[in-house]
Amino acid sequence: MAILLALVILGIYLFRSTTPQQESSGIGRVTSAYITVAAFLLGALCSGVAGYVGMWVSVRANVRVSSAARRSAREALQVAVRAGGFSALVVVGMAVIGIAILYATFYVWLGVDSPGSMKVTDCM
Repeated sequence: MAILLALVILGIYLFRSTTPQQESSGIGRVTSAYITVAAFLLGALCSGVAGYVGMWVSVRANVRVSSAARRSAREALQVAVRAGGFSALVVVGMAVIGIAILYATFYVWLGVDSPGSMKVTDCM
């Protein structure tokens, strides 16, 4: 599904007009389209990984919370909060990893180290 939507995004970006900001920074329609599609697909991948890990943890945590609830409500709450905290850290970690990959990819792809080239932040 994400690949189909990525193709739709690619088509939209390929057939739209070039903005003045793109002309001044040297990014054409094709480059802008590929940058957007790459960012979208990486975001979809990171979101999928975070969702899968979150569901995997929650299924196992539910069993542990049920077991802990037989002993005490405090222990059950502690297990539930720890499982939720782990899932939240996975989501944040995937976001940071995704942004770092995008930044490094744009740095290499757009040739930022050559003199007179644009900055990575020009395309974000």
